[in-house]
Amino acid sequence: MGITINDTLNLNIGISKAGTYASYGNSTLRINKDTTTSNYNVECLACIWADYTSRTDGKPFIEQVNTTVGITSGQLLTDNVYTVLYDDLKTNYTSTTDVLE
Repeated sequence: MGITINDTLNLNIGISKAGTYASYGNSTLRINKDTTTSNYNVECLACIWADYTSRTDGKPFIEQVNTTVGITSGQLLTDNVYTVLYDDLKTNYTSTTDVLE
């Protein structure tokens, strides 16, 4: 699973690009308990490629975005944490399209 980011991004490498592809597939998912609230923090790095084809062709990603989301113990048991991460990532952009692999 991933998303196509339809917005034009100004990337750290000094170019602007629309139609980039983002995925958590190459990253380590971390879940830590927040001892002050008894909730959990889900954290993962989304890798961004120039486009979906660059990802599937094994080209290197061009940027990373860290996502951290707070969830309850109930959500940890019932929700797909990757769906929660993608939903949060999508809030950074005005237009995205889900890509189901």
